[in-house]
This record gives sequence, structure tokens and C-alpha cells, in this order.
Amino acid sequence: MSDVPRIRGKVGQAEPGQGVDGKWFFQLEMATLYGERVGEPFGYFGPYDTEKDAQVALKEAAKLACEACGGSSENYLDMKSGGVLRPWNDQ
Repeated sequence: MSDVPRIRGKVGQAEPGQGVDGKWFFQLEMATLYGERVGEPFGYFGPYDTEKDAQVALKEAAKLACEACGGSSENYLDMKSGGVLRPWNDQ
């Protein structure tokens, strides 16, 4: 990938009958800055007891992925919020 990758993720809850009812998971994927997915998504990671726990774990995994791609900033560009620069540790 020659362009700067966009790392994005989403959190979701298991559906009834999947054997982990009520648990939460997250998934990561790489995309272009324009939002076109590159390759297949990574994971489902979890299970987590709460949505908040899954969101915290997702953010940690996204930061690791960012660092693996050469990112080293204390901030990330929140593309879902109009390109706002946010600190990784804003919890």
C-alpha cells in the first residue's frame, strides 16, 4: 500500500444462538483514506462483557496497528468526526 493507510474498526454484539449471547466483539480493517477497504477485515476479537470494554480494546488494537504502519504520534485522526485530531489516551 503506497498511500497512508486508514485503520478503522467497529464494535458489535453477538446475536442470540452464537454461543456467546450478550458478549461484545470488535473487528479491524485497513482502508484507503477515501474509505475503500484494502483486503479482508482482521478478527473478530473478544468476547468482552460490555460494549465499553470492547471499545477500549478496539482503540488499543488500532493504536498498535497504527504503530506497526509507522505511526508514532500521541494523537490520531478521527475520520468519522470530520478529521478531528484526538489523543489516543482520552479516556
